[in-house]
Amino acid sequence: MPFSRIGISSRNERAVWTHLCCACCLFLPFFVQALPVVAQGPQVASASAAQGTIAWEEDASIVSREGYASLIWRPVDGAIDYSVRDQRDVEVYQGPFTQAFVSGLPDGEHAFAVIAFDASGSEIARTSQPKIVAVDHWPLLQSLVLFGIGLVVSVAMTVVIVRGATSVKRQQMNSRSEVME
Repeated sequence: MPFSRIGISSRNERAVWTHLCCACCLFLPFFVQALPVVAQGPQVASASAAQGTIAWEEDASIVSREGYASLIWRPVDGAIDYSVRDQRDVEVYQGPFTQAFVSGLPDGEHAFAVIAFDASGSEIARTSQPKIVAVDHWPLLQSLVLFGIGLVVSVAMTVVIVRGATSVKRQQMNSRSEVME
């Protein structure tokens, strides 16, 4: 009974542990940095692009403050596979869907191109213009201030939970002692 020293019985200890575990589960993800992820999304039903070129769903460049982007292009007749490559010719997506989610991008401009392949694996189309993703993450000072506020709120919630549990225990002990007298 780790809480018996501060006046919490084993009966109430379970409630305290439950509250603490819930608080940790809610706030732990904010302390863990996610690794970069490359995933695929659902296929977008759209008109087929002309043979030889792949058209982007939206012509405008993407501006991201978080370092991720969803790239969507129009399907090509006869294509069974698509490959998305960045400006260094690194494949960031390969699959049958006409949408790719790219994350973990550092600050700066990133260019992505799409190549379509047929059943034999031959290239049948590619984008004529790369999709530009401009990443400008939030300023470090702003991020640290918001992190600090979150930390203060988390600590305050934990203090409130523990104090509430101890006050309930005191009230129960006082009411038991009054009944015994």
